[in-house]
Amino acid sequence: MQITVPADNFTNALAACAAHTYQGKDAGYLATVDLQLNDSLELLATASGGMTTGVARIPLVELDGTMGRIALSKQDISTIRSMFCDPFKQLEVTVRTQTVPPASPDDKPELVHQLEIRELGSLFGGRSLKLTLPDHGNRDIPGLWHPIAAALRRRAQPSIPVTKFHPKNMQAFRAASMAYDEELRIEPADSFGSLIVHCGPYFVGFLHAMAGVNDIFTSTRTQWADRLPMKLAAVKDGS
Repeated sequence: MQITVPADNFTNALAACAAHTYQGKDAGYLATVDLQLNDSLELLATASGGMTTGVARIPLVELDGTMGRIALSKQDISTIRSMFCDPFKQLEVTVRTQTVPPASPDDKPELVHQLEIRELGSLFGGRSLKLTLPDHGNRDIPGLWHPIAAALRRRAQPSIPVTKFHPKNMQAFRAASMAYDEELRIEPADSFGSLIVHCGPYFVGFLHAMAGVNDIFTSTRTQWADRLPMKLAAVKDGS
């Protein structure tokens, strides 16, 4: 399989999604960004470390053949972004998959992907990079897309409850804002407090959050309401 993609769209998508990987010990596929074609013939980058999900779409300039799924580690992505930093170039991305025979009869054959990225449009030949990638094809990527797709298809938006989430989870979306130089827009994903995060036309994400109110919060909220003056007199219920 061989595709051609705009360098800036490709590297921006990888940067935006890499922030949503989980880098703990034995993270496995949680530490990778999944790449595969969607039905609209765009390249989709998807990553999730559990509490957040990032999905970016990359338009294709050219497609030759069909593409299986590959997964890039954060280190792979750092290497790609450091090598292909010219936003006005196009990148030719080639994926070849081979089956490696098992080392012993008790083992299963292993799929290995060979990824080659070549810069196009240079006078004397552009930069190129070759990577060998393990297979993570058993990961349930549609399961990561589902809550985002379901929320975006909902006609009536749910009301936003009091929501709590860890700041480091929201911080993961800063990478998309920096990569695309766009502001973030947030909408409710469900009635349980989760959020959909948009960044320009090429990125959307999901933040697992939890609706929650306790006595301390209720008391603190009331104290703030009593202490902050309003410019106009209003009844206590805000009407």
